Amino acid sequence: MKALNLRLLDYTTLADNTRSPGRYVFYIEIQEQASLPLKNKIEQLLYKELRKSNLAYGRFRSNNRLANLKVIIVKPKTFYKIKEFLQNKGVSKNQIKVHRAITTNERIKNEIINL
Repeated sequence: MKALNLRLLDYTTLADNTRSPGRYVFYIEIQEQASLPLKNKIEQLLYKELRKSNLAYGRFRSNNRLANLKVIIVKPKTFYKIKEFLQNKGVSKNQIKVHRAITTNERIKNEIINL
């Protein structure tokens, strides 16, 4: 997020296959105040970087086999609350790691969106 002068605190991603075509969803926590223009800039930057680093992504987007990616800026301390929730369920502090790629929508709903 250096290009936008943002401090990324944490993130996770989801391959959203509940729609057609599918898309990638990025859940991010930043230090700065969230706004729609900022979210749009982040989406544009991620799109540009994904196309540059992954030629297949660019082809799928060009052929409309993937929809535009989506960025959701989560509330402050969301990822801290997830870790705290897991600790309260008995998970060892040393074993808690934020998943960089979430595989089910239900997990996102329960652990991130509703916090």
